[in-house]
Amino acid sequence: MSENKTEAGSPADSTNKGTLPSGITVSATKTPTLSVAIREKPRVLVYITPAASAQETVDLHADVSHEGAGGITWTSADATIANVVGSGGTAYVYGLKPGVTTVTATYSGWGQNVTDTIEVVAYRVIIDHPKGDPKFAGSATNEFTFTDANVGVLTVNCRAKVEPDDADARAEAEPRIRWSMDAVGKSELKWTIADPIDPTKGQGINTSAVFKGLPLRYDDFGVKTVSLTLDGSSGGPVTASIEVFWPKYATNHPPDGLIHLGGTSPNWFYYWRQVIGEGYMKHCRYGGGNPNFGVAPAMYDWKYGAALVKRRIVIYDTAADNDPGLPETHGPVTGIDCFYNTFLHESVHVDQISKADPVVGIVPGTCWANGWSWNQPDHNHWRLGPGRVANAGGVCTPAGPGTMGSAGSGDVLLNDATERDWPTAWGAVPPGGKADGTYIGDFPIEQPAYLAEKSPEHAKAKWDWGAPGKNHRTRNKWDD
Repeated sequence: MSENKTEAGSPADSTNKGTLPSGITVSATKTPTLSVAIREKPRVLVYITPAASAQETVDLHADVSHEGAGGITWTSADATIANVVGSGGTAYVYGLKPGVTTVTATYSGWGQNVTDTIEVVAYRVIIDHPKGDPKFAGSATNEFTFTDANVGVLTVNCRAKVEPDDADARAEAEPRIRWSMDAVGKSELKWTIADPIDPTKGQGINTSAVFKGLPLRYDDFGVKTVSLTLDGSSGGPVTASIEVFWPKYATNHPPDGLIHLGGTSPNWFYYWRQVIGEGYMKHCRYGGGNPNFGVAPAMYDWKYGAALVKRRIVIYDTAADNDPGLPETHGPVTGIDCFYNTFLHESVHVDQISKADPVVGIVPGTCWANGWSWNQPDHNHWRLGPGRVANAGGVCTPAGPGTMGSAGSGDVLLNDATERDWPTAWGAVPPGGKADGTYIGDFPIEQPAYLAEKSPEHAKAKWDWGAPGKNHRTRNKWDD
């Protein structure tokens, strides 16, 4: 029996069936499994800036398993909360309203669509306190008053609110929040939690601006702006308006350099005097408690033995409250307007003094040493007759008029016979201004003073930053 052999070039035997020539291979084509992964997972936070034109964005990045497949598309589950813009491996999101949404990256190719998602928190930071409208809805949340301590202190609590109330958003916002506030004159400002780099600013969700010492000027008070910004954002500030006041009846204003008859003047006198004009009220002083609104002492308390400041006006506590008015002059005036009308009234008396003194002259060493007497009978309202000499035989001594005006003296009376305080040099005594013919204020010299009270109620209200006062709480109400 012979042995089988395979010759070169002969058909392959069954053991080598399917063998290809050297260097030739056969491979089956397989579809790769695609995947996409967002790097920033599980969530990102994006700040909603106050100004839409300066949106703050956060970049997103996606990595894919196989290059060369189709592109990546990005979508937001709620584009009203946060929108996403981009294609390929990079996109960015920006916030539109507070909330949480999902952004999806979809990768397509070889008949496959694979996705990955990330949670996006769109948050904003608002001012929770101060709040409200101080002009039309004044309240403790938007109107702030210095204390009445010797050194007054103003504290404005500044509190932020993160929306939505998300722990991650609060944690991100807290160190970025910066507060600032308009100056209150030259009062010293410190923050309870200050920016470690800039102590003129507050930091964090809850801090307070503390001002020490009332400012110098009435116009240092009033409307102020509190601002909140997020450090690193270019979106501009969130703001709130407040109003700042001085305590009306306290006496802790800066020194005014004046000696007052009624002790240290209250704040209302110090600041209202500035509103009227310090030069205009140069000779005006505070007098303390008194039923009168004010007086011109050189008329009201004229003396033979002591010369009083002719231009002095003294204003009392009564003038800080209200005057019911008179039918012939004006209706009720209150607060700063009552104060101003009191000054106008007493200014007429100061003018009357300056016009009456020249009628008798200022003659040292005689009963005319202090000019025309006001709170006495006719006394020194005379011109001496022929041969009559002051201080001769007690005619006119420093203590009084002596025999002046006695029968047969020839002395001439210089005031109206029926109205002792109306010099004849002023012309005829005016008629009474009341309907019954009597005088407003009961005397001819009082009538023009009352008629000078022409400033209407609330004319000065916008400059009154006292508490209580006409800008405090209810507008144009002096006692709230």
